[in-house]
Amino acid sequence: MNDLYTENQYLRRNLRELVSKAKENQRILEYFQHFELELLSCRSLHSLFIKLLFGAQSHFELASCRLLLLDPEGATKKLLEYEQLQEFEGVLEFISHPELFKKLYGNEVSPQLKPLQEMEKARWFPWVPVVESCAMLPLLRDDQIIGSLHFGSVSRDRFTPDKAVDFMSRLASIIAVCLENCINQEHIRRLSLIDMLTRVKNRRSFDEDLSKELSRASRTLKPLSCLFIDADHFKQVNDNYGHQAGDVALKSIAQLISKQLRQTDHLARYGGEEFAALLPDCGRETAVSIAERVRQMAEIKQICYDSSAPFKVTLSIGVSTWYPQTTVVESDAWAGERLVASADNAVYDAKRGGRNRVCYKAYENQSCVVESGY
Repeated sequence: MNDLYTENQYLRRNLRELVSKAKENQRILEYFQHFELELLSCRSLHSLFIKLLFGAQSHFELASCRLLLLDPEGATKKLLEYEQLQEFEGVLEFISHPELFKKLYGNEVSPQLKPLQEMEKARWFPWVPVVESCAMLPLLRDDQIIGSLHFGSVSRDRFTPDKAVDFMSRLASIIAVCLENCINQEHIRRLSLIDMLTRVKNRRSFDEDLSKELSRASRTLKPLSCLFIDADHFKQVNDNYGHQAGDVALKSIAQLISKQLRQTDHLARYGGEEFAALLPDCGRETAVSIAERVRQMAEIKQICYDSSAPFKVTLSIGVSTWYPQTTVVESDAWAGERLVASADNAVYDAKRGGRNRVCYKAYENQSCVVESGY
């Protein structure tokens, strides 16, 4: 009788432990599934990085999250705006060669949980010295490693080799799918915003950038400048050298302008031989200086096409600046219309003044010619 009672108690205890473990596993599964659903809801690469690098830190109560992403040609990095890259500084790293991942994971590409040595802390979490242990999740697509996500904890016992990695393996698989999907979607979206001839942004993209920069200027109370750039006598290029030569000239002009702008500026082909540029956090003096530099470079640039003699295309440039801290406007959209219209009108001033020159028209519609060109 005692033996039966003892065995019964043993079985009950085992059952309670199994039930408790099952409930804990269910809790952990739901914990991971909640985060996975948030990842799957991301519709852009930027929002996915926000969720991965900052959302995961909060959700899993981590000291830091870092993502190493394989990007040998820099194509993925180019999908992010300059400000977005600054936002992820220290937590997002683009890797040019897969050898680093081979050294990290060896032949067995699976999640690694381990306490960190000092050299590992400095390499994987350089800005977070309090990290003591980490989980390294390899991101695989078609059996090829595309990145590595690192979860860092202040506890040396949080991530150890004896812990199960089932949930983390599943999470890594979902992250890899989300990354591939968002990168592909971003490529498609960017193609719809690029002028296929000049490879700069198109009019639609300019309108989006204008809305974004107007909102930013309103928040920061920093000036926003606009350049309107028109190729002088462009019809003569097409008439004298042919439309293919005209296409070559437009590509050359777009490249020339791009090289003179800052990383934070936005350049678009506005239509025909017209280009427009937005210069955030840029006052009148700097904007005029940039415009003058563009004009001067175009003035000396020789454009070659086929066996024809080299030719030049000068530029008429209109500049205007919106100072949100000194101007009361009905809305950001209204301010944008005024800014673009002022820069556009300044181009006509430049053309009336003899072309190949920069003109500034103040936001209040007061005209001022900057002496340049002929």
